[in-house]
Amino acid sequence: MTIIPELTKVQKLTLNRAIELLVALKFPFAIVDSTGLVHGGLEIKNDVKKRERKYPHGDRSRYARQYASKLEIGQEINVPCNIYDPEDLRSSIISVCYQQWGKASVITTFNRLTNHVEVLRVK
Repeated sequence: MTIIPELTKVQKLTLNRAIELLVALKFPFAIVDSTGLVHGGLEIKNDVKKRERKYPHGDRSRYARQYASKLEIGQEINVPCNIYDPEDLRSSIISVCYQQWGKASVITTFNRLTNHVEVLRVK
């Protein structure tokens, strides 16, 4: 059981002043006080919808890291797309390489014939 603190006298006065000011300015508002009481005319929605992921969190990054982590300057690798969308995989590879070696450290392209992302480390 949670104990909800009552508003003190000064908190009630301050809340009433804020409400009066917002009403005078004709602003729509919704204020939820510490007791859970809602003041104002705006509707409060609590249903935040999360975007559905194509792949589990961190999955593409782990896959890209296993190929790109040992890449030397001037070395080229071909990363098979397998179950991943080529542009999503390419983005993950670039992200992993940027984290490891900095911006503009690799050049990537998608080879449609072999269904691989080609990666060349330049710095």
